[in-house]
Amino acid sequence: MALKRLSTRVDYVQLDNFSSVVLYNNTAPRRKKGKIYEVERIISRKKQKCDYLYLIKWAGWPLHTCTWEPSDNLPSNLIRGYERPPKPSDSRLESTARAFASGILSMLKSRSLGKGYIELEHDCWRCHFEKGETIGA
Repeated sequence: MALKRLSTRVDYVQLDNFSSVVLYNNTAPRRKKGKIYEVERIISRKKQKCDYLYLIKWAGWPLHTCTWEPSDNLPSNLIRGYERPPKPSDSRLESTARAFASGILSMLKSRSLGKGYIELEHDCWRCHFEKGETIGA
């Protein structure tokens, strides 16, 4: 024998007022804002389609974490500083040239065939060995 179901009265007006379910969400999803990191310097650039990608050295991060970033992600003054860098002072250029010469001489005098390491400042290196320029000109 089946149990008889009790009928209860439902106030649909009150039930409609309680409903707060959003069936369709037409609002655009919010874009998460990315973190902003400090740039130490731009190391290099390469052309990709109709834009440039810049190899970025991040401040406080090791060299193996450098990334290629599109120009849209970088401030214009940073790009301008890479494309038209200020010339380093004569004393810095002279000390870099001496470090380079002494490093080469010590490697030539060495009897080992191992690799050598010469520490040079990046902007002094760029000033002397930029693409298209000749050494000693």
